[in-house]
Order: sequence, then C-alpha cells, then structure tokens
Amino acid sequence: MNFRLYSEKQKMDQLFARLKDFIDDDELAAHWSRYLCVLLSGFIENSLKILITEYTNKKSHPNVSNYVSKQISFITNLNYERIQQLLGAFSDNWRSNYEANITDEQKDAIDSIVANRHNIVHGRSVGVSPVQIKEYYTSVLKVVNIIEDKCICL
Repeated sequence: MNFRLYSEKQKMDQLFARLKDFIDDDELAAHWSRYLCVLLSGFIENSLKILITEYTNKKSHPNVSNYVSKQISFITNLNYERIQQLLGAFSDNWRSNYEANITDEQKDAIDSIVANRHNIVHGRSVGVSPVQIKEYYTSVLKVVNIIEDKCICL
C-alpha cells in the first residue's frame, strides 16, 4: 500500500478504534458514527486523489501531473458511479477492472456513505449505527485496495 494512503488509513483506524469508547452511550455512538461517515467519505476522495497523483507523478510529464493534481482536487462526492467515471476518464481498462471487481455490497456501501454524508452535512437525520459504519469501512478498504491493485496498478 502506498505510504500516503497507508497514513490516511492509520488515521481512520485510530478514529474507528475510539468508537468502542462510546458503545455504552447510544447517543454518543450515533454522533460518532455520523462523524466517521463524513470522514469516511473524505477518505474515499483522498484515496483516489493520492493514487491518481502518484500515478501521474510516475508516468507523466511534470506539467501534465501538475494539471491532473489541480483538476482532481475539485472532485467530491465520489460514489460508485463518479469513481467509475473518474477511472474511465483515465483508462477504459481501469473502469472495466473496477466494474469487474467491485461487489454489490461494496457498491452499496460507497453509495450509502456518500448519500449519508450529504444528509449529515445538510442537517438531516440519518440512521448510521456503529456496526454499519464499521462494515462500510471494511468495504471501503477493499475498494481502495482493488483500485490500487487492479486498476491503477502503481
């Protein structure tokens, strides 16, 4: 795993480890789960940005790499379809490998995270439980590994 990506994962692991501190307080656990959902959406975005930036740094002229880095910095709300479009913009093979290796469960997890994040940041209520957010995190880690190993192939 890429060092920058590993560092991002370590931060998330530490935050998820704190979830057990709130397990006896349903209200705090619910708030912490919503907080983790927002961060998990950011983790998806950061992971793709890191992987694509690393790829372009290794494979492209510095001007092209600089351009790509600046352009992807504006990308948000990376649900399944937007990830598919982003990967496809670079390579049909990346998109095909992504589509072929992502399970329905992983797709649903990504889409749920982004939809819940949207509702959370706009003050709407969502029902994200600690168990559910942990399952989402497990799915996201698998998706990021698939993108790194089977799509972008650093």
